[in-house]
Amino acid sequence: MKRLYCVLFCVIYFASVAFAASYPIKNFSYRTTSISTRCIGEITNDSNKNYKIAIFKLSLYDKNGVLMDVADISINNFAASSTRSWEAICMTPLRGIAKYKVHLEVGM
Repeated sequence: MKRLYCVLFCVIYFASVAFAASYPIKNFSYRTTSISTRCIGEITNDSNKNYKIAIFKLSLYDKNGVLMDVADISINNFAASSTRSWEAICMTPLRGIAKYKVHLEVGM
């Protein structure tokens, strides 16, 4: 029984480490027009995996932590340890973006 718990622990632990890859964002900025918001920045692939395509979700929050919008970021040929620029368009004029989060939705 102890062996089973040990195996289960290892499977859960190593799976969580694999999915805890880091994709830090630098140089985030945005510009709002009367009909949309354009967000830009740079993202680094610290996952040690090469992706033919990586799709991220960009969540945008106001100063109170209220989710304002979610946009997709798509990056082709995203090599491990590389940094790439990105652009995301929200079809809503957003003002007062105070915080953002990015997470990997799909990576192949």
